[in-house]
Amino acid sequence: METTEQKSKWQFPFCIVCHRSLEWKVVFYSDNFLKNGYEIEPIDWSGSRVVMMYQPIGDNENPIDIPNTIFDKCKQFVFKDVTEDLLFIRIEDPGIGIIIPEIDYPKTKKGELIDGVITNKGIHLAKGGK
Repeated sequence: METTEQKSKWQFPFCIVCHRSLEWKVVFYSDNFLKNGYEIEPIDWSGSRVVMMYQPIGDNENPIDIPNTIFDKCKQFVFKDVTEDLLFIRIEDPGIGIIIPEIDYPKTKKGELIDGVITNKGIHLAKGGK
């Protein structure tokens, strides 16, 4: 029996996933320093994490990969006065739940809760950093 691979109809652009406390700084950077017809906008929240897409201004249906240069400049701006080790990464849109395998899977293997998990005691939020 022969199998064939099919490409997914979904395309997941590279975006910023960061700690919620940094969201306003990313939006400020976008509103004040991006002059290229694009914006960085929050689109999903889970626990202490937020997903922020790079997209044409006002067009949340057509996000594209955030260029490395813009990500790096934004990160430099955001962390200018931040001393905490807070999540701020460029990854493919992680989808619902904002699961980050490199961070979350080792925690689940140890039996720990990951950020944003809903338990019978309420929502578990990560403290401080990742």
